[in-house]
Amino acid sequence: MTNHSKTPAPPPTDPNQSNIAQHWKRVKEKLQAIEFNWRPFSIYDELPLHKHMVFWWPILFFVGWALLLTVPYWCFCWPSPTDYEALLKQLGFPIFVASLCLPISVAVGRFHASKQRAKANTLTVENNAFNNYFAHRNHFMEHIGNAGIPKEYEGFIEVYDSDKLYKTVFPQNSLSEQNFRINKSTYKAQLRRKLKSLYGHINTFVIEVEEGEVERDHEEFKAFARTIPHAFGFRFSDGFAKFYGDYAKRTNFTFFSLCFLAIKHTLLSVHAFNHIQTVGWLIETEFEPYLTSLEENEALINADAKAMEYMVWLLTEDKSR
Repeated sequence: MTNHSKTPAPPPTDPNQSNIAQHWKRVKEKLQAIEFNWRPFSIYDELPLHKHMVFWWPILFFVGWALLLTVPYWCFCWPSPTDYEALLKQLGFPIFVASLCLPISVAVGRFHASKQRAKANTLTVENNAFNNYFAHRNHFMEHIGNAGIPKEYEGFIEVYDSDKLYKTVFPQNSLSEQNFRINKSTYKAQLRRKLKSLYGHINTFVIEVEEGEVERDHEEFKAFARTIPHAFGFRFSDGFAKFYGDYAKRTNFTFFSLCFLAIKHTLLSVHAFNHIQTVGWLIETEFEPYLTSLEENEALINADAKAMEYMVWLLTEDKSR
């Protein structure tokens, strides 16, 4: 059996190229492989200083001119001690020309060091942001596990998606940038959209109850029940029925009013973790019109029993809540 060599074949060459062009192309490829910055006026922070043309060209230029200026004095002999003083006077100007490369090379070195320090500072900030992100996020998870749900609503709702809650409280914090600020206009628009969607499901459900159309697989109530965890990161607790039964005896709130109250106070509770910027007043302002509307809606009282019935069904039958 013949053994075939595994050495790769050389890349095909363009027959239209001259030998000089092909040779120059190979020279360029070899120069690029050296990892030397051949550009005369640029600095790469990835390369050391001595691999920059901008560092060498002042030396080559001024020292080269200085050597040319000394050509008349070349004798290829050792001068006698009596000629030293004259020789120093004659070489004074060429030495001055050669020394002009020093301030330029020093300035280039400073620029290179400054660029490397800037890159090192950027990497340090990114590494700190990366490490602090997980430490801060874990601390937040512990907080919402211990004090995220206000005590008056424990047993009614529970944390479902802690990641969504974290992004709600710290929307601009990330692995690459530590930023605990909140864009209030964006947050307001998002919160308003979520509340409008939740309230829309409630209105449709109430209308269906009034018209006797609610038996069609509880789709609208399913949509309402799933909007809460998907939009806010909470969900109904398994023990909500007992909680609501005891709570309804002490208050006049309907099931849907209680949902909005629980979400509101839980959002206020988790946002208290953000000591940099608070949006409590914004949450209060956005929830108030919906709470007022729910309290004044008499049709909700008739839909309340149906809502409880379907909620129990969802918690026992629908495992995808």
